[in-house]
Order: sequence, then C-alpha cells, then structure tokens
Amino acid sequence: MNASTVELNFKRSGSGRPVLILHGLFGSSSNWGKISRELSTEHQVFALDLRNHGESPHHNSMTYAEMAEDVAEFVRRHEIEYPTIVGHSMGGKVAMILALTQPQLISALLVIDIAPVFYTHDYLPLIRAMADLDLEGIGSRGDADKRLKAEIPDDALRGFLLQNLVLENGGYRWRFNLAALANGLPDILGFEVGVGASPYAGDVRFLGGENSDYLNPNRAVEVLEWFPNAVIEMVSGCGHWLHAERPDSVIDAIRSL
Repeated sequence: MNASTVELNFKRSGSGRPVLILHGLFGSSSNWGKISRELSTEHQVFALDLRNHGESPHHNSMTYAEMAEDVAEFVRRHEIEYPTIVGHSMGGKVAMILALTQPQLISALLVIDIAPVFYTHDYLPLIRAMADLDLEGIGSRGDADKRLKAEIPDDALRGFLLQNLVLENGGYRWRFNLAALANGLPDILGFEVGVGASPYAGDVRFLGGENSDYLNPNRAVEVLEWFPNAVIEMVSGCGHWLHAERPDSVIDAIRSL
C-alpha cells in the first residue's frame, strides 16, 4: 500500500458473489444497512466508508484517482474476486474511475444517480455551516439540529448530515474531514479520468431518480462515451437518494448484474 492510499473501514455481511457498496458525499456505510441485509442472503456484501467519511481515516487529498485506488487496494488486500461495484453519487464516480482504469478487478458496475460529467452543485455552504458549529457548546444532536436549522433549513438533509455528528470522550465531533471536503470539492464535482483510462466494455447499469437532476436521458452521450454497453434506467417518483427512497429498485438492479 503506497503512502497516499487509505485503508478503508467497512461492514461485511453474508456470503456468495461479492458486492462492494460505495456511498456518496456526506454518506457512510451505515446508510446502506437495509440494502446490505437484503443482499446478504445471496451475496457477500462489503459496505465501505470512503476516505474522509464514516470511520475511515482522514487524508488531506481526495481525488477520484486516489479514492479509486483505495478501493482497488481494498479488493486486493481482502482477496475479493471480481466483485460487482455499486456506487451512489460521489461513490458512483469512484466506481466509474475504478472500472475505467482497473477493469480487471471487477465483474460489473451499478452507478446510482450520477454521470461522468462535471456538476455545478454548491456544497460549500453545508460544509461551512458544519465547520462553524461550536461543538463545545453542543449537548446533544437535538441542540446541533436547532443551531444548524437557519443555515440548513431542509429537515431531511440536516438529519442526514447529523448522522455524522458522534459523541466521543464526552464531546461531539464530525466524522467528516470537513477541511479536506472543502478543499476537494473541485475534484468531487468534476470527473477527471486521467491517463491510462479506456472505455469499460463490461456490464453497467445506470439508475437515476426521475425527480433528480444528476442523471437523466440527456446524459446518455457522456455515459455511452465511456460505458458503451451501459443501460440507463430512470426510477419514477424519487430523487437523488434512491437507496433510501426506492431500495427495492436498487436491490433488483444489483441482482440483475
């Protein structure tokens, strides 16, 4: 393992054909409990915490090349043979870069609500709001929720972020590496393929939320440029968080690969 590679925390369950799950920005392996449990009846499931998220180590850099190499090293270290890689949002971009640069490691790919393109979404206000929260004055997550409401008025989003505020040694801390996330946003929003990449000819499904602006049929040109055998499917009545809103659709898509 080279100096820039992070040894990823993970949750493992079940047995059978392996599946690796990569969460999105601000997420963690914990967000995938229901899907992991359902799949574990027929698959060995590895739900990973990507660098600077969950219980994985922090690092001051988080390009997609580095995050993909973290996952590649995880596959090699645990001697996982040809897993199906499932990636949501940021994790979907990590999965795509892995497929484009080290296709020999994987058997198939499911990319959830993201495309191989640059996005203009602005996450910096969220990161600043969390970084500016005075954690020494917090007595509970409820306190944090009240103090963040003015800056992050969306209740569901605020609740999702607060899952990563943890009590440790009598005080609260963010599991995120907020500084690295802020500095890494240009890379996270982008899609830098890099040298040595080539189109991935294996089985790929792209699953998008009908009410989301991350993936839609207009992205087909960019998708097919790198994934010529990709199938793009839109799931009705849901947004960006398909694994929470339509877990059965995600599970069916994984089983179809």
